[in-house]
Amino acid sequence: QIFREMGSQADFVLWAQISPDSTLQGKLPDEDERLLRGLGVEIRMLEHHDGRESFAQIVFEKFRILSMTEYKRVMFLDADIMPRVNMDYLFRLSDPDDNSDPILRPNLILATQGEPCNTAMFMATPSKWAWQTFKDTVKRQHEV
Repeated sequence: QIFREMGSQADFVLWAQISPDSTLQGKLPDEDERLLRGLGVEIRMLEHHDGRESFAQIVFEKFRILSMTEYKRVMFLDADIMPRVNMDYLFRLSDPDDNSDPILRPNLILATQGEPCNTAMFMATPSKWAWQTFKDTVKRQHEV
């Protein structure tokens, strides 16, 4: 609601996955779902993978934003990231269709010496090709 008050035009999508050990049976509590939908948040539930949960699997799921081809650009924020300003400008700074030269590249991924990608916040351009390439790369890495 704060983002709407600040003038944000962004859609908000929550990807959620319920632990297989949970009593919630694969869905959010009704009250949580009602509240989120009332705020205009689209809820998408993730499926479980062979009963295995790992940090790596959680990180891989974050890149699911690459499959959101109904959007030109998607920003992922961890649930504990609390922006204090409207972040729509980041989309405009990377949009070549905005009749200006983009300042940011289409994919904004922060990295450090200790990690190739900080997955708490990143922005990407979704495409079927990018999503399939990502899945193929992860599959190859697990085969090694």
